[in-house]
Amino acid sequence: MEFSSEFQDPETALKQVEQEVKSITQQIQILEGHKQKLLAKRDKLKDAIQQQRSAELAERDWEREDFSWSKELETIQKNVFKIPTLRAHQLPTINATMSGIDCILIMPTGGGKSLCYQLPALVSKGVTLVVSPLVSLMEDQLMGLKARGIQAKMLCAASTKEEDMTNSKSQLKLLYVTPEKLAKSKRFMAKLQKMHQMGRFVRLAIDEVHCCSQWGHDFRPDYKFLGIMRKMFSGTPILGLTATATSKVIQDIQKILDIQGCLVLKASFNRPNLFYEAVVATIAFGMGIDKPDVRFVIHHCISKSMENFYQESGRAGRDGKLAKCIIFWRFADLTRQSTMVFTEQTGLENLYGLISYCLDSHSRCRRNIIAEHFDERWETADCQSMCDHCRTPRETKNLDTTKYGEHILMILTKATSMDQKLTGQKLIDLFMGKGPTKLRIKEATAAGLSRDRAENIVAFFLVDGFLREDFHFTPYNTISYIVPGPKAESGLSPSSLVVGGIRKLSSISNSLSSQADRAAQKTCNDTLNSVNEANTQQMTKKEWDFKSKTDDSLGSQNNSSNSDSSKSSKSLSKTADAIYFRCLKHADTDQRLESKSFQSKQKTIDGKISKLKDKMKRSSDVSKISEQSALSSQAPVYEKCYLSNDIKKPSSSKRKRIITISDSSDTSDD
Repeated sequence: MEFSSEFQDPETALKQVEQEVKSITQQIQILEGHKQKLLAKRDKLKDAIQQQRSAELAERDWEREDFSWSKELETIQKNVFKIPTLRAHQLPTINATMSGIDCILIMPTGGGKSLCYQLPALVSKGVTLVVSPLVSLMEDQLMGLKARGIQAKMLCAASTKEEDMTNSKSQLKLLYVTPEKLAKSKRFMAKLQKMHQMGRFVRLAIDEVHCCSQWGHDFRPDYKFLGIMRKMFSGTPILGLTATATSKVIQDIQKILDIQGCLVLKASFNRPNLFYEAVVATIAFGMGIDKPDVRFVIHHCISKSMENFYQESGRAGRDGKLAKCIIFWRFADLTRQSTMVFTEQTGLENLYGLISYCLDSHSRCRRNIIAEHFDERWETADCQSMCDHCRTPRETKNLDTTKYGEHILMILTKATSMDQKLTGQKLIDLFMGKGPTKLRIKEATAAGLSRDRAENIVAFFLVDGFLREDFHFTPYNTISYIVPGPKAESGLSPSSLVVGGIRKLSSISNSLSSQADRAAQKTCNDTLNSVNEANTQQMTKKEWDFKSKTDDSLGSQNNSSNSDSSKSSKSLSKTADAIYFRCLKHADTDQRLESKSFQSKQKTIDGKISKLKDKMKRSSDVSKISEQSALSSQAPVYEKCYLSNDIKKPSSSKRKRIITISDSSDTSDD
């Protein structure tokens, strides 16, 4: 068989073809890469244009009170809702939606988002449709509206009464529905279209609008159905409301709802009356609870994201008074949540964000961490000591975790060689030198580490990408195994872990003046009260009359017998001694002794004691009652630490605090 001239050398021709194919493939890859860059640039330009439009809308004066509806709005606000003044961002949101402008409002829980669609609903002539994910939240709002005499109804999967929607004589103002009702009820959508044709569909309010986005922490598939609302009901303004949404989520929401370039109003995330704290230990009640005087929200298990935590903890202190938000954390919480959220697009990313919040060891303000997550700038000083990190700041240092990373990789490698998979808890057991003997590695044991620190190191490695979770399904549950992560597989070392050390001396001083001294004051007062009570039982009528006079003028002299004066002086001395040696145990005594500020204060206090003794000698002609009254009224409390050699120094485990008193003439020096 003879080949044509074109194929005289098939092997050479094949090589040439393969080279050409390879060259074209490379060119395609280069072009695809260039295309992706152009597409990304196009998206950024589109986003920039939309942000510019939003900025232009935001520059308009939405705080005005001279709109055509402003007077009626104020009347309903004060007479129906009994609200004297609106909060920040409420009036701009109301004016925008009344003007037919699409708007997204990001406002903290308890900020008054619901009023932004309830109040306009009473001014508008038609029905405001409110989409809400929780039946309990809708029921709670309905109770409040009906108590005010406002016509409102709820439609969910279990209810089908939709007659008022198309009744032109109906006084219905607010109609609450679940997203499932919209997505799955063709009958309801038909009624909604007819209501729109009649001009009665005046507004669409979407509560918890972050549920639309797959980048959000609470993605609900049925929320995506809301994307068709703009096309089906053109001219009806859309108002989206949420307490938690990052910039990325906000942009995604605008695209899904087809309201790009809408007005975006964002209130600060900060709730100054909430005290944030994370505790190492082994879910808060959720949305829909509208109870203003909740003083504590305690998460016994971590939330699945920073957004969830912020929203759930926001149920506290809605009355503006002090409230505490405490989250308990242990490593077991991580795998408990990760096995439930790993199927979500950003489930693990969001969870690890909250893990970082729990792992932070006094290096950053809690509010600063939250603000960073929500793309908001925050100065630590603005916290006003309303988180555990700012209230008791500690010295921090970077812990080199390279050695621990090598040890953990040794354990994982050995387990793999024996065809064993390790969960997080089993890995930590082996890391601590426990667990199955056949899997232990003596040189890979974390000597000197506590269980808490070992758990935090493994959790940090997961957040850092040095380790990763590998999920496996069983007929009954999902199991998380630990395997080397991208960093370990690339031969990179783990990052340093910031750990907290001893408390800063400045914080110790502040703590004493604010907490320990209050306890000391109480002890001093209790002692004085007990002395006064004992002496009061022996008072004669003459002494009672004398006491009433001396209470009106502290330190005044009175006519008394010499014998009474002598007894009075001894009584005062005994009272002062009793208070002087009244002791309180305090855990931070050892650290206080190291503070130079207390050493300098020692001299001042010794001087005050000396002045007190001198005054006692000069007061020999003052009666017993007047002296004790003056003592209880004039005596401020001071700290006296065991620093001088003339006082017997107890052991460190039993070291206590001594309370001293001084006269009022010296208080200005303290």
